[in-house]
Amino acid sequence: MKRRSVLLLFCLVVAVFVLTGCQLINKKGTQKSTDTSKISKQTVSEVYYTDLSKADRAKFNFAFKATEDSTGAPNPGEEDTIRMAVTNHTNKIVQFDRSKFMIFADAEHKKVSKLTGLLTVKPGETKKITEIFDHVNGQFLVGAGIFLYLNQHYPLAYTYYAFRKDGVTSANLTDKKLIKINTPHQESQESSQGDARSTTQSANESSSSSQENDEAAGNSTAGSTQSTVITNAAQAIALMAHADSVIADTLTAKPVAGGWLVTQKETGALTCTVHPDGSATWDDGTTQSYAELTAPTTSGNP
Repeated sequence: MKRRSVLLLFCLVVAVFVLTGCQLINKKGTQKSTDTSKISKQTVSEVYYTDLSKADRAKFNFAFKATEDSTGAPNPGEEDTIRMAVTNHTNKIVQFDRSKFMIFADAEHKKVSKLTGLLTVKPGETKKITEIFDHVNGQFLVGAGIFLYLNQHYPLAYTYYAFRKDGVTSANLTDKKLIKINTPHQESQESSQGDARSTTQSANESSSSSQENDEAAGNSTAGSTQSTVITNAAQAIALMAHADSVIADTLTAKPVAGGWLVTQKETGALTCTVHPDGSATWDDGTTQSYAELTAPTTSGNP
């Protein structure tokens, strides 16, 4: 009888220890899960799109779709409304200023969104705006044009045929056909190259000096009171690579009246004319001085 009592008592003690241990493990597991959740929430940062690195910006996908008629073409005689969807594939909460979205063809033909306020897109989330642009001229959708955020440093997608069933997405920024359509003044650039060669030859004959074609194009436009700091296409590329925080090999330059036209090889988005005095004029008409362009960069943004 005593043995049975002892055995029963032993079993009860063991059962108490087992139950107590399970409760402790459960509490620790719950606490660990809570702590992990807190850490996870703390690691999700909130930033503006313009503050993202180029690698993170590449993890965003933008889609645009214009209104259409039953044939899949722009509504004849009517202005278009364009909707937008943006998907965030980063681990950051990213914000946009709705008023900074724009459609750009050239300095005289651009359309800025009339919306205001912030657009916040969480990691893995897709946000849609039904009317990011309204009263859009259909000409933007059948020729050169690009959707931008803030300026040409932040291209989102080309506008070409945005009225089609599936619209357009950021993937079309690498389309060679669209890059060619959106390379500004391509024919005039080739003509300017020919003019630059003629100017160089005449200058060489009169001064008995030998200079490269693009150097002559730049020097011929330099003012007598301005110091010349950029004398060739390579220097123009190096200057803008520093100013825009990009790799020089991704840029190309051609001599034009007033200096050298610098563009991005793949997207054609970065477009400016670098002058012999080191200043640069963007397609929207704004000009930055040599001092501004050569200032130290700290964030990878212009």
